[in-house]
Amino acid sequence: MRLLAALLVFSLLGPQAHALSCLQPNVARDFNWRQGEKETYRIFVGQVKMVGRIPKYREGRKRTAKAVTTGRFMGRTKLTETQTFELTVNTTCAASWCGGFPGKSDADSILFFEKTPKGDALNIGPCDYGLAEPVTKKKIKLLQRCLRRGKCSDADVKRLDQF
Repeated sequence: MRLLAALLVFSLLGPQAHALSCLQPNVARDFNWRQGEKETYRIFVGQVKMVGRIPKYREGRKRTAKAVTTGRFMGRTKLTETQTFELTVNTTCAASWCGGFPGKSDADSILFFEKTPKGDALNIGPCDYGLAEPVTKKKIKLLQRCLRRGKCSDADVKRLDQF
């Protein structure tokens, strides 16, 4: 009887426990994931500053807010000139686990912006997937190689898992 009760408890908690299992951020893995999407993404190196009111958290609900970003887009061999522009930030949820909004930081980050008819959007999912990834020269060079090849290799993903 105890075994049956234990199995019932674990079967009910299984999905929630699995949902809390977030992978470490890895821009090579993120690059490959976005390459497989129908949307168009651009790699951005810079800062995002939220402007205006951030919507209150409501379990399971998407939230959208405005931001201003300053930085450079990544090309296959170099970064563009510095630009400042408005950006939409979207957060999505999986059950009660929702993405957060960028914090107050002066450090540059590597971000993937979705190109939409209304302008660029930063999409942040549960476990804060899509949120800022710290910049290093190694990551920039690696992502530029991935851009030239059209994908990051398994070795690239493993290399970044070691940082």
